[in-house]
Order: sequence, then structure tokens, then C-alpha cells
Amino acid sequence: MRVVSQSGNKKIVDMDIAGPGGQPITTELEFEYLPDEKKIVYHTLNNPLLDTHAAYQLGDEGTSTLITYHETTHLLQSVPVPDGVIKQVIRTIFISQLETLKRTLNIKTADTSGTSDDEP
Repeated sequence: MRVVSQSGNKKIVDMDIAGPGGQPITTELEFEYLPDEKKIVYHTLNNPLLDTHAAYQLGDEGTSTLITYHETTHLLQSVPVPDGVIKQVIRTIFISQLETLKRTLNIKTADTSGTSDDEP
């Protein structure tokens, strides 16, 4: 992800993801942080294939934050690939965004393996 521009609570970013056949796909997205609503919303810009609108709702769970995600994506033209490929591209965009949020916000994921390095 690369930040293209920033103004107030809005950022426009270019996101590169691996597409079909390993070809990179660059998608331009506009993100907006709405602190009063505890929400991050985004949508695609100038994308000839996909029209995406999504929101991350941030919920206070005491010492944790619950992130509820909703996305609507419409294909703007017929794409000669299986639906599974399209779903994988959308899934990759979602996972990339979550990983970037975790790094940016310095979020540590709980260890769910049942052991820790401190235990003998």
C-alpha cells in the first residue's frame, strides 16, 4: 500500500495485490476515518473492474476492540475468470487492509496456541 494523498481524516492509497496469473493489480482506494462514529469507511476510485464500498466499525470491548466489517463489491464488467478467483482477490484486499491496520496501530494479536515463551 502506498499513500497517494492525505487531507484531514481522508487518505487515498494505491494497493498492489497479486491478481490472476501472478499479474499485479493496482487498486486506488479512498479511506476516511470517522472518529465520532468509531468507523473507517472506504471505496474504490477509478477502478474499471470493481466498485467497492466498505466499513470497519470499531467497538469497545474493554481491553480489546471488536472490528465489524461490511463490504459490498459490484463487478462493473464481465471478467472471464471463475468466481473463486474474484473472491480470492476481494479476500486478499481485506486481509492486506487488516494487516496494514495492525502494523500502523501497533496491534498485537493474542497468542492462541495455548503456550507462551514464559512457560517452562
